[in-house]
Amino acid sequence: MGETEGKDGYFITKEEFFQKEWIAKTNYSGNFYGITHKEIEPLKRSHMVYVIDWDGFIYMKNKLKPIHKNAEAISIFIDVNIEDLQNRMIKQQRSDTEIKKRMDRLHMDLQVKYKCDYIIENKTTLENAVSQLHAIITQTNKVHC
Repeated sequence: MGETEGKDGYFITKEEFFQKEWIAKTNYSGNFYGITHKEIEPLKRSHMVYVIDWDGFIYMKNKLKPIHKNAEAISIFIDVNIEDLQNRMIKQQRSDTEIKKRMDRLHMDLQVKYKCDYIIENKTTLENAVSQLHAIITQTNKVHC
């Protein structure tokens, strides 16, 4: 989908994936995603936004605490209008199979919506969602500094 090696991620085999020590990892719709301790180290003095599913978040939260005692992982659910999501994927010319997998996954994701610390309502504009994210970051910075 037009992603660039080293910029948008590192594209490795499943075998290579399972040989690495991840601080966060997940299997999302058949694709594996993760971030290593080495990659997260330079970011430890700043806020970091990492997009991950619920299982990946729990894995990361459990791995993070022993390594970074003062680190706090918060969960943010980005709520989207189902029809808008479907229409975006159609516009992007995603296959029927991809759209079905994503819709099935969305229904699973919605089951953990209210377990999250915050919910962003991404039902209008991208700018509005970014504004909500900024407010959460600002609020958590004030609480924990």
